[in-house]
Amino acid sequence: MKEQGEVQVVWREERRSLTLEGEPVLEYALCWPQVEQAGLGGKWISGYYARMARRWRRRWEREVYWLACLELAARREEAKPFAPWSGELRGETVLLRDGVLSLRFFGSEVRGDGRPARVRWGDVWNLREGAPKPLRALFEQKRGWKNRLWRRLLQQG
Repeated sequence: MKEQGEVQVVWREERRSLTLEGEPVLEYALCWPQVEQAGLGGKWISGYYARMARRWRRRWEREVYWLACLELAARREEAKPFAPWSGELRGETVLLRDGVLSLRFFGSEVRGDGRPARVRWGDVWNLREGAPKPLRALFEQKRGWKNRLWRRLLQQG
């Protein structure tokens, strides 16, 4: 019988620079987790994040790249400097204990105006089932848990 090792989250990383006629137009860095030694549930979770990474990559390599190329052409026409656009998706493991996996993600894009557009979110998973774990399952099943959680968050600032 195959011995099950300790569950691990390995973060895969990809960096790429997209150019137009040799000039950098868009640079991106993409990180996504791969859950190892967690059985079928880990494979499902890893597949979910691999698909998410493909969607972000496709977006940057298509629509965002095309828009950056159009801006580069417009800047060249007006004899103005062009700053390459950038994109980043990174994440971290927040919790891996008792069959629960919690991950946090940070995404950002900087376009021609130089102002970053940012997004941040987190996911909590049941490793055994490979399914999202509802927030209420992490707290006591008493009435008013949402209000207590909200008050604690407000106290933390």
